[in-house]
Amino acid sequence: MGGSVENERGSNEVVLATYREISGRFGLHSGPDAGRMKAKRAGWPHEAQNHPMDPVRVRVPRSAWDEPRQARSYGNKGTDSRERAGTNKPEHGSGELREALARQEATAEALRSSLARLEAERAGLLEDASQARQEAREARALAERRGEEVAELRERLARQEALQPLVERLQADRDAVTAELASVYQEAQEARALADRRVVELVDTRERAGRAEGEGLRTALRTAEVQTAALQADVARERATAQALLQAEAAERQVAEAAREELAAWRQGGPLTRALRAFFRRG
Repeated sequence: MGGSVENERGSNEVVLATYREISGRFGLHSGPDAGRMKAKRAGWPHEAQNHPMDPVRVRVPRSAWDEPRQARSYGNKGTDSRERAGTNKPEHGSGELREALARQEATAEALRSSLARLEAERAGLLEDASQARQEAREARALAERRGEEVAELRERLARQEALQPLVERLQADRDAVTAELASVYQEAQEARALADRRVVELVDTRERAGRAEGEGLRTALRTAEVQTAALQADVARERATAQALLQAEAAERQVAEAAREELAAWRQGGPLTRALRAFFRRG
């Protein structure tokens, strides 16, 4: 072959050759690609490259490298013997042989092309399989994360359902307090109206006392004043009671409002929360 074909240093068992040299040595007409495929099928290792632009050199065993030469040598010996024996085939027989060899070479070339295509498809399938395994791992990790989220949502849903009786009880207490406050307010209104009437009566009594003379009228006036003072004290107590009830109502209202907001947040939730709530209710 060409001058670039070299024996390995210190040994005659290996020949260093490029893919193009291998293709030419073994009669492969597809160029360097055919040489690369032959080296790959044969399992011949290649030398490490000192630079990415350096040509790849394959370590071809000497026995394999000499096979084409030996085949040509045997073919020449057979031809010489047939010529000496005068048994050469007719010219048309040589033409048929060349045609058969051409067909075989075309078939071999087609097989080599198919093999190269299958190798490329195999590499693509291996890459697709690797990507599919990666996607499967990612899907498994996502499923595990979703499982943890579902477990957390179930726990939160259980806590919210446990709060439902408390919310209902607070609502009932609020309604009762509201009714009681309404009753107290009504009573306070009536007491205020009564006090107003008593004041009017007191003013009228005072006016009559001013006009009246005598100890009897003054005594009646003092009695009315005592009654009015007692009535005002009763009104003050009623007002203090009503104020305390109003403050209690405000506190209960704040508690009920907080419970209502928490219940509303639980009822709204996200799509996954609503789906889980529907699932547990069906169960």
